[in-house]
Amino acid sequence: FVAMISMFASLIVFVMLVHYKDIITSDYIILLSAAVAFYMIGNYIEMSGMSLEKTVIGMKIRFLGTPFIPILWYFCVREFCGMRFKWKFTPLLFAIIPLIITYLAFTWEENNLLFSSAECFDDYCSGNVAMQPGPFSPYRYIYQHGINLAGILTLIYCYIHGTARFRKQSVLFLASVLIPIFNVSTYIIKTSFGNIDITPYALLV
Repeated sequence: FVAMISMFASLIVFVMLVHYKDIITSDYIILLSAAVAFYMIGNYIEMSGMSLEKTVIGMKIRFLGTPFIPILWYFCVREFCGMRFKWKFTPLLFAIIPLIITYLAFTWEENNLLFSSAECFDDYCSGNVAMQPGPFSPYRYIYQHGINLAGILTLIYCYIHGTARFRKQSVLFLASVLIPIFNVSTYIIKTSFGNIDITPYALLV
């Protein structure tokens, strides 16, 4: 149920941002909302899938957004802090990594690099599928958590060295730190307690 609510909420946010794109000057925020929407749609399909095949389809749709959320959030942080890239093609270079991760997620059955196998914990597979990590999986986590850390440190640095006006404006934006914090928490919970993913709750917040 939460997955469904999160999916609809993410779609509403994306539609509103596109509708008011003339007011919202940041393309990164619109792209971030699209990535979150893909994640939520895939997560809902994955959670409601009654077979291994449908669950894997949901996982692949989710990976149309999952690898892009950390980097787009980092771009939003830099833009908010006024730290624009000197070379305009730098974001495109950064985008190569999530594109590779997405490709590996869609072709994991052939290469077994990102995932080695998919296992059901019961007969229905609904929300009970574990994607066993492949040899490339640790590098995905290094990228993901590295980008999250870079964004958090950038926010902290700008907050400490910013003007009083900037600090007041940044209070609400600091709430976006919840995204990587929840993301890291998900990794810790999965490692310690099994197949539990609280990322949808974080993105809904």
